[in-house]
Amino acid sequence: MARLKHTGFTLVELIVVILLLGILSAYAASRYSGTSGFSSVTTQSEVLASLRLTQNRAMQRTGYCNRWLVTANQTGQVKPLQPETPEICSSELANDVSLVTVPSGVTLTLSTPNGYLDFDSLGRAAQCTTSLCTVMISSASDQRQVCINTEGYIYAC
Repeated sequence: MARLKHTGFTLVELIVVILLLGILSAYAASRYSGTSGFSSVTTQSEVLASLRLTQNRAMQRTGYCNRWLVTANQTGQVKPLQPETPEICSSELANDVSLVTVPSGVTLTLSTPNGYLDFDSLGRAAQCTTSLCTVMISSASDQRQVCINTEGYIYAC
């Protein structure tokens, strides 16, 4: 009895090739599209964490300046000064975990005209007591927001 010789690929071989092509195309697409969209997402996440850290610090330590400041390319909590003068805040950002350095191509703007938020011992921002405050994170391909409501709830909106 003559044995039939089958030529071609097995199903397993075809699936492996399709998977490899999918992985390769995902890698090539991420290289081609750039990182600007991803930068705004990560910046939003970092801004959320920085705001919540400053808010938690304000609720745990009274008598210090608990100001969150937005500059041209950085944002974070200002350096805390002596407890004897809590109404006087530094204009210099603290070099700690609250510091967010914005990547190139991404800009930050705060809805308050003075460019900062002061948190009280209940975690509320003084500038947001009457209306919602927003931090706008903009890149060439994406625009995101972080919102602070009148009760101090901080969320991505």
